[in-house]
This record gives sequence, structure tokens and C-alpha cells, in this order.
Amino acid sequence: MKASKDLLPNGFRKNEKGEIWFSESEVLWPGQKMSLRVKKMLFEGKSKYQHVVAFESTNYGKVLVLDGVIQLTERDEFAYQEMITHIPMFAHPNPESVLIVGGGDGGVLREVAKHPGVKRIVMCEIDEMVVKVSKDLGLVTATAFDDATGNSYSGISSKTVLNFITKKGKIFNKTVKTLIKNQTAAAINSMSQSMNRVNSRMNFIRPMQNNSFNQNIELAMNLNDPFADRIFDALAIKYLKPKKETKKWAAWSEGNISFGRIGHRGENLGQDIHSDGLTFGIDKKISAARTFGMAVSQSWQKTQVGSNEANMDASSTSIIGYGSIKLKERTYIETAIALGEMEVDLKRSVDGGQNKGIRDGKQIYGSFTYLFEPSMEYIIEGVKTNYYSRLDLGYTMLDDYTESGDDDSVFYDDQNVKSATLSLGYNYSKSVEIESGIITQLLKFEFGKSTTVNSLSEAYYINDASTIYANAIADQDTYHGQVTLGFSMNLKNDLNLNISLDHYRNDKDTFLNSFTINFRKLF
Repeated sequence: MKASKDLLPNGFRKNEKGEIWFSESEVLWPGQKMSLRVKKMLFEGKSKYQHVVAFESTNYGKVLVLDGVIQLTERDEFAYQEMITHIPMFAHPNPESVLIVGGGDGGVLREVAKHPGVKRIVMCEIDEMVVKVSKDLGLVTATAFDDATGNSYSGISSKTVLNFITKKGKIFNKTVKTLIKNQTAAAINSMSQSMNRVNSRMNFIRPMQNNSFNQNIELAMNLNDPFADRIFDALAIKYLKPKKETKKWAAWSEGNISFGRIGHRGENLGQDIHSDGLTFGIDKKISAARTFGMAVSQSWQKTQVGSNEANMDASSTSIIGYGSIKLKERTYIETAIALGEMEVDLKRSVDGGQNKGIRDGKQIYGSFTYLFEPSMEYIIEGVKTNYYSRLDLGYTMLDDYTESGDDDSVFYDDQNVKSATLSLGYNYSKSVEIESGIITQLLKFEFGKSTTVNSLSEAYYINDASTIYANAIADQDTYHGQVTLGFSMNLKNDLNLNISLDHYRNDKDTFLNSFTINFRKLF
């Protein structure tokens, strides 16, 4: 948690001049303590083990405090870190593998990495919060938490150790890192594509809920005048006296073809993506304001990492329940929830050969949309608009898997992926009546923010199972924009055809172009 500006933590006080000072506890050194003037509070939190505070002082730079005792200051931390590190390092004739117990601030880690003969560093720190705060705030200068290949660490648990490979390592090379991250991306993409197809269906059936009479008496009429249509409906209901609402089922299908690329950024290699999807569904209008349905969705994704260093084939199958509810005039709530399974086939090139692995997973995800359509007076010459906000939530449980191949084969532990996306959008359509039905032009704009949270996964070489590697995938926030162009044909024989082109782009050098076609039939 962040520190409050109004409520000061223990050890901090404000003097008569309005200055904030920190005075450390005397618990370790009775009769003496250090006091520093505070320039800016950076962090305050309570871990499972201790109270953690970080602040920027006026004279000593950034300061780390644990349980009221100063651990280091940016100004003079080097003196302690160098002394505790280099004396034992130089006492050894050729240190290659180094264990650091504690040292969550990263200072000793930084100094050990300066020795050219060191091939491997393992750091064991009990408190994850100390590591995260030290890294995020840069309490220790230089890239203490990055190894020689740019590999970085983002967290620790009670059962893991932290491994740094100071020379080019196998398990932490860019190919493997990118391949693991892409499994997360594939899981999220499969959920998004399936939910988009269902949302597209609800977008189609929504206008039907504005005219219950047409479905109730199975009579299609269009007077091209909203006010006249309302009068006709009222008279017909009064004098024709339709019986109970007709229980009609509608069958529909929708498929899409997508291709895109994730650019080379940081530790990731570039990735070429091709994905396909197909959904079949049935739904029923059970009242003038409610429609519910079920769908089965299938998605496939092929990903090439780098210059064919690795390839991934992912497939998923989901069962989705959905519903559209009209709350009041021109206001709707649309929801969907899904259960799914996925399978990931992985291949990566190793020393002229190829390692393979299969990873299974289970998914639960859902979508909640609030939509508002402007009142009737804003509908001019077949033009309709609506505004919506949508929340998408997903949870993927990826099983562990073991590669087969040469001595470089690895084992990956299971992993959980949580995702949430909040989107705001605008839909525009213009309909033109022709002899055989209605043609509608479609335009959609969407902007949103996504958050992905990954659990820590362990890995090890098959031929060295005693050495555990903590493979942390950092949590990520992304912003995206999306534009969709399309048209639909509503024919008088209860057939509907919809075709659209979609462009998606986010701030992580990712773009995706999609071609979608759907078919619907009332029976």
C-alpha cells in the first residue's frame, strides 16, 4: 500500500516548521538512533514478516527502513555492500557459483555480479515485499536485478529461490521467455475471440427487443416511421389479441480469421500470429425484454517466435451461456459466462534439434456489458447509435508440462493467469431497405485497459532436477484501441449475413487484423 500524506507511520513526525522527520528505533542500538529529514514518502506496507517503509531524504537520497531500523541509504550503501561482498569473494581462488542468503535490496547481488568468473548466483530472500520495493524504487543503484542477458526478477515466494545466470543461460534465453509469455497471450486471446463472437450475436438480437409485436404475432411490418409503428403495434395488440408469445428458436454461427504480430520489445522476440475461430449457438426470445442462449466456441492459434526459433499451436473449446435483458427504454444489460479447455503444443529449436511439449489448461471467463441507445428522436433515416461499457474477466489454469528432446529439455510448473479488461465503445449503423430485405452499414470504435496477473512458475532441466529456476512473468497493464467496419444483410426469409473487418492495436507493439463472417437463421 502507499503511504498516506496525512497519517504518518510510526517513527515519522512533523515539527513546528511543517518538516517531516524520521527517527529510527533504538531496539538494536539502545541509547542512539539516526534521524533524517523526509523529502518524499515512497512506500509503506506490512508484509508477512515486517513493516517496510521507503522514503526519499533531503541529504541521503532514498532510504529503506525495516521495523523502524534504517537498512540502507542511497548515499552510502556501497560501503556496506562492497565490504560484505568482495572480502569473501577475493578469499576464494575461483568462485563460480554464489549463494546469497537475504540481501533483498540487491546490493550484494550487484557486487557479486561484477566478478567475471561467476557463472551462477542464487539469492534466497524470505520477504517478497523487500525485493519488489527495492527493485521498483531503485533503492540500489545500477541494474542489480538484471543479469548479463537482460533477464529480470519480479517476485519471490516462500518456496522458491531466485536464479541469476551471469553468462548466457539456456532456460532464461529470449526464445524460452517469449514462448512462455505467449502461452499467457494465447489463453487471453482465445477467451477474447470467443466472447467477441457471442457479443456480436447479442448486438444483432438487441434491436428485436424494441418491437415485441412482430415476433408475437409472426407478422413482419415496417412503416418506416417509428411513431406510426408504435400506433400500429398498439392497435394490433388490442384488436388482434395475440396469444402467448411464440417460442421461436434462432440458430446462428460466426467465424473469424485473424493475423497479427507482437513486436520485438525488451526481453521478447517478435511473434507472428494467425488465429481462427468458429462459434455455433441457439437462443430464444422468452419475453419482450429477455433473450437467452447457449453456444459452443472453438478457437485455434498458431504463433511463430522469432526466426522460427519456436512455434506454438493452441486450441480451445468453450461452452458459453449468454443473455440480453432490456432494463428500460433503450437501456440493456448483456452478460455471458463460459467454461473451456485448451491445449498448447510447443516446439523450440535446440542445437540443431527440436524439443517438444504439450500443455493443457482450463478456463472460466465472462463478460458484462451495459449499453445505452439514444432516444427515438435521434434516430434519423435509419441511423442508430449506442454507447457501451464492458467488463471482461478471465481465469486460466495451465497445467505443468515436460519437454521431450535432448539434454536441454525442461520441466515447467503449473501456472495461473488472471485477466481483466474494461472497455468503452461506440457503435454506429445505417440501414437501407431493399426489395429482398435490409442492408446495414456498421462502424465501431473501442478503447480499453487490460490487466494481466501471472502466478510464479518454477522450472528445471530434466537432467538437473535439483536446481530449481523461478520463472517470473511480470504483471502487465496494456491500453488498446479497436476499429471495426462491416455490413449486414437481413433478408425476408429470416436469413442474416454479416461481414466485418477489424483492426486491434495496443501500446505493447501488438496489432491484430480480423475478418469475420456470420450466418443466422430463425426457425
